[in-house]
Order: sequence, then C-alpha cells, then structure tokens
Amino acid sequence: MKYFFLFLSLVCLSNTSKSQNLTVVGEINYEFEDSGTYRVFGANKINLAWFDYQEGTLFTYDLQTKEVKEKKLSQGRGPSEYLQPTSLYIDKNSTIYLSDFPNSKLIVWNPAEEKFREDIKLNVPPFRITGDNKGIYSFNLNKSDSPIDYLELKTGNSTSFELDGGFFENAKPNEVLFNKDGSLIYFNEQVIHLSKYRTTLTFFSKGNEENLLKVSTDRLAEEQEMEVKQTELADGSVQQILDVTKLLLAHTFAKHPSEDVLLISFEDNRKDSTFDRNAIYYYSPPSKELNSGFAKLDFPVDRLISNSVNIFAFSKEKGKVYILQ
Repeated sequence: MKYFFLFLSLVCLSNTSKSQNLTVVGEINYEFEDSGTYRVFGANKINLAWFDYQEGTLFTYDLQTKEVKEKKLSQGRGPSEYLQPTSLYIDKNSTIYLSDFPNSKLIVWNPAEEKFREDIKLNVPPFRITGDNKGIYSFNLNKSDSPIDYLELKTGNSTSFELDGGFFENAKPNEVLFNKDGSLIYFNEQVIHLSKYRTTLTFFSKGNEENLLKVSTDRLAEEQEMEVKQTELADGSVQQILDVTKLLLAHTFAKHPSEDVLLISFEDNRKDSTFDRNAIYYYSPPSKELNSGFAKLDFPVDRLISNSVNIFAFSKEKGKVYILQ
C-alpha cells in the first residue's frame, strides 16, 4: 500500500477570515444536564449515540424517528460492565463500541437488537477509539513509540503499529500525558489525533512496511508553556494537575460531511485571545481550493462529531446537541 499524506495548513483566524454559513437545522430531543458527563459521543447516518457516565447509561437517538433508546450499564469488571468509558465509535451498521479504559476492553452493543453483544479484550487500555468500518483504531497513553493499535473485526487480529518518525518527541516529561489527551478520528485513510493542550494535529498514515506508520504533525497555534503541578495524595501517589486558565485548548474536531476539511473548536483562556469559543474553524489541505475561515454560532461548542450528512455540536452551556448543515 502506498503512503497517504495529508498536510493541513492553518487558515487565517483574524478578522479577515471568511465566515462560513453553518445552519442549525435541528436539535436532539433530550435534556442534557450541565453535569460535564456528556463527552463520549458517536454518530453514523442512522443514529447518534452517547454515554452518560453519571447515570451509567448508553443512549441512542434515531435521526429519522427522533426516538431515544437507553441501556443501563453496571459498574464493575464483568461482561458489559464498565469502570471508565473514554470514547465511543458507531459503525455503519449502528454497532456501538464503547472503550472502557481501565478494563482494557471494548463494550459492544447493538441498538437494533437491543442487546449486549460482547466484550472485546484489548492488549492495551483504549483511551480514544475510531474506526474504518473494517476495524477499530485505539489510541493508548502508555507507549509514545507505538500509540496506535488496530483491531480487525472480521478476524479478531490485533496489530500494534510502530512509528516511522517521532511522536511528542519534544514534550517535557511532566507534560507527556497532557500532550496525548485529545480527540481521534479516521479521515482520508489516516488516523488523526488532535492534542487538546498542545494544539497540534498528528497524522498516522499506513506505509509500505508492515506494522509501520508514517507520522506527520502540524501545529495549530504558537507553542505555549504548560504549568504542571504535582500534588502528593494521602496514599503516597503523586497527582499531576495542569493549570488551564491561561492556555489555548483545542477542544474537539470532526470531519466536514461534504468537504475535504476538518472542523475544530477552541477554548481560548489566554489574555489576548484569538479564537472565539462560539465558532467552528475550518482547516483544509493547501493543495485544494476549499472554503477556509470559521463559522460563528450562538453557543459555545464542547464536542463536535459528524456523519456523512450533518455535524453535531454539543454545548454544555445550553444542555443541547445541535444538528448543523
């Protein structure tokens, strides 16, 4: 297989940037409480799915019938039980894969059959997951030299990819964990990771050599200094705390349903802020003449996902998921 490359350029984010027209065409008929627990979402053409950690409930929303279904899960280490779900992927057949980080597994649920299908044990804890409808890519926090694993669903074979190139190689030791925190999507035959605190996009592309990924990283904003403090807990362990009150945060991103662009939202806590919390910014390959700029909204965005038709924007402040076109 030949290499696939995608190099994204940072569009101008000044007042001269071109404003795009994303329109709210609907909203999800469900009351999202402002509890900060609705950060695990997934979507396909049929369903929107999310997990409420506080309630321990997996929800599916039928985009045609507007019906909400829910499945209560139990905490624990047994079949279909969870400890800390950190990501969700829903494939074209509406099978839901919920990554349970501490249990190193995927909880598989089929909303059409309304039953639990199986637990899939993984070799490493899956922090973030995405898929290509043939398998699941998982991003782990433990190994910077091979952070991407791939599970082929048909055969059950698992591959841990080595990296042809560095990954967070310039990160300070106490910043490594925070550099890895972010979002993961599959786009143009690449796995793309958005670093929340480092504000970079990292592209993992399959190459000719087996089990080897080519790595490319684009910085979305100027490098910023992270203040990481360590606090010793009662049990003797050390907890790292990051001060985000003076940082630019790359909150979330998604692929545009009809254009070859990525959509990214930011939370800008710096003194001289550049990024609007109520905007979605467009990033496009420099080799194509695509729209670039931003779309101004009437609400702050905490989570972005998309399917082949719509963009779904969750706003914790409004307690809603808005459907955009």
